[in-house]
Amino acid sequence: MEKHLKKLLNRYEKLLEVSDKINSWFIETNRKYMTIEQDNYYLKWRSEYLEKWIKKNNPDAKLFKEDSSEYDAIKEEKSDE
Repeated sequence: MEKHLKKLLNRYEKLLEVSDKINSWFIETNRKYMTIEQDNYYLKWRSEYLEKWIKKNNPDAKLFKEDSSEYDAIKEEKSDE
């Protein structure tokens, strides 16, 4: 009986260790994901602000958002290489 209890305790300790490693991995992954999400949000905000600023100072400027023909041409050139 005592032997079985020791075995169970040993397995329980291993389970706790594995659970702790999984939780640590999850927290680290979640931290990285949230950092990337924050960076993406900031970059999107910055590009939208820059587009507004360009349109304010140069209303005739063509942006990729409105006319993607130049972007498509560059994309096709790079795919041919």
